[in-house]
Amino acid sequence: MKVRTKRAAATGISVVLTLAMAPMQAFAATSVSVENKNYNTASQGIGSGGGSWSWDGSNSMTLTDYQGGPISSDGDLTITNHGNSDVSGGATEAIATINGNLAIVNDGDLSISSSVADAVTTLDGDVTIDNNGTMAVSSQEDAAISTNDGDVTIGNTGTLDISSKSTNNESSAIIANSDGGVSIGNSGDLSIKSDSGFDVETNGDGNVVINNGNTMSMDTGRANVWADGDGDVSLSNSGTLDFTSSKMNVGAKSGDVSVKSDGGTTNLTGISYGLLSFVGGVSITGNGTLNVNTEGGSINSAAIANNYGDMNIEDTTVNVNAKSANTVMCGIAANNGYVNVKNAKVNVSVTSLGQQSRYFAFGIGAQMFSLNNKSTDVGVNIVNSDVTSNVNVPGGGLGVGIVAIQMDEASPYAASVNVNNSRVVASGPTAAIAAVSYNSARPGTLTLTDCKVVAPQNGHVEDVADSTLALYGQTIGTGTDVITDVYPTGEPNANIATDVTIDKVAAPAEPTAATPTAASTVTVVSQTVTSALPKTGDDTLAIILALCSMLAAGGALLLVRRKLNA
Repeated sequence: MKVRTKRAAATGISVVLTLAMAPMQAFAATSVSVENKNYNTASQGIGSGGGSWSWDGSNSMTLTDYQGGPISSDGDLTITNHGNSDVSGGATEAIATINGNLAIVNDGDLSISSSVADAVTTLDGDVTIDNNGTMAVSSQEDAAISTNDGDVTIGNTGTLDISSKSTNNESSAIIANSDGGVSIGNSGDLSIKSDSGFDVETNGDGNVVINNGNTMSMDTGRANVWADGDGDVSLSNSGTLDFTSSKMNVGAKSGDVSVKSDGGTTNLTGISYGLLSFVGGVSITGNGTLNVNTEGGSINSAAIANNYGDMNIEDTTVNVNAKSANTVMCGIAANNGYVNVKNAKVNVSVTSLGQQSRYFAFGIGAQMFSLNNKSTDVGVNIVNSDVTSNVNVPGGGLGVGIVAIQMDEASPYAASVNVNNSRVVASGPTAAIAAVSYNSARPGTLTLTDCKVVAPQNGHVEDVADSTLALYGQTIGTGTDVITDVYPTGEPNANIATDVTIDKVAAPAEPTAATPTAASTVTVVSQTVTSALPKTGDDTLAIILALCSMLAAGGALLLVRRKLNA
């Protein structure tokens, strides 16, 4: 097996297309098979249904209006199609190579299909597709495109449809096995669909890199994009990208997930998860728009979440609409790290469809709880941004609009929510905004810099010290004393603001040259509101914990500690 290094995220469509059109440098085919007949020297022939094929005896084959059966080679093979061609594998692979790379270049109309096997596949080789015409690749019972220890590289400037259907197994439309990666560059019209598996999957160290410059869609019964090993997932979109899934849109098991909506609109519609990294971080950037809509799902669901590392949202617009009838749900969540929002516009709506008091939800949140005696600071940082986070949990459920939670009672670390020069609108039936810790010696902190509470009118940062729930920190309150009971009579404390608006502090008027005075007063632009409760440093220690466990523990925060004296 050949060793492959972990690929860095590709930069643009031109890079992918350049790779797609580069000549192969490995070993030319020593033999080919056309419609189950072997050839060892340069040959040509007629397809069983018409049209022609020709092989130069090395690594080049040409199809012209070919209508016929499967094609394979031992060694590298580049197939160039002209005209209207149809390659059918029937019960075998339609186009395959062994011990070599496969490249398909289409300038016409090309259909490649198989009934019970992979349509396009390589054994120990790469698959490269360069489509400038109209092309369809499909399998009725297996992968449309697959590699074993090879990369899949697709460049599309025309119309390309890739699909996998299955009644007996969970087959993916595109899969790179072992250490292979997948790179897709699209400036045309690209559709990828798997009925029961993943649209795009890697299961080793390979990355998934998608660069869309026009129109691209994915539709699946499981996940649109999934990196099952150590690979990263990188999406860059300057056009329109639509992902639809009955479970998850984009995820990575051990790697990072990044989305750059570079002037484009990225739409993710799923059930349990939109963007998810079980172990790595999540980055969302670009001057475009990311829309994430999730509804239903498993016991726990999250529109955008990661389990280790930071969640960074910068210079972009993110709209999240999350609905679930299950126990725990969130809009944007970071576990064992920070949610950082900078120069961005973020709108989050979280709605519980259930009617039980056991439901817990938050709009934007960061959580930490220990594993193997390790812990870390967690927090939500909002800088120069416009953020709305509304939580609706009917039937007595619990919910917080923006929250940071430190859930390790023995940890020296804390939780913090920091809002700097930003407009924030938050709501939740339990609290609009809160930063709390289980450790009374390291309470959570809520800090407002260059901004202030404008609603409720008398709202301010207030300390929380509820020993029954073991919650110590700060929230936006309306009282005068430390809040010592979050649920004094089985209902949220009336002194905790459940609807809060924070706005930037207005800058002073510029003085005019016509009216200078020596006694002019100076207006302070920066206003900081905080209490004297201590704030810890920024030390970060590594933790690996499954996301579903994180969410379940988050739901237990206010539920298990005290069952409202019931």
